[in-house]
Amino acid sequence: MDALAYLRSEVTHQAHTFAVYTQDGNSYNDDYSDTGETVEMSVSDMSGSGETVTEGSDQSVSYRGTLNPSYDNNGDLTETVGVNDELRTVDGNQRYVVKTKTGIPNDIDPEVWQLGLERANTES
Repeated sequence: MDALAYLRSEVTHQAHTFAVYTQDGNSYNDDYSDTGETVEMSVSDMSGSGETVTEGSDQSVSYRGTLNPSYDNNGDLTETVGVNDELRTVDGNQRYVVKTKTGIPNDIDPEVWQLGLERANTES
């Protein structure tokens, strides 16, 4: 098994189900609405990561989310999660805001998506 196949299988094995919420209006508005979409994503802490990052790309995030890409019936890549979306666990109370989104090996034909995440404010 190559490294990418192992990573994809581990994403599935360690995944939690998250509901996708998107911002209403503009980025200055804190209101989110449910898109009706869910994703299976594994979350890990960035503090244990020893990789080099490009300045400004992942420096401001505390968590990394990894998820497998999804495709429609025609085989086209579907974008269910975007930057500034909020992900909420359906079986708990964890909430994350997506700060960065990078496709591995690239954004056009990703094998996995890596999301830079920050905890969302849990106060209502």
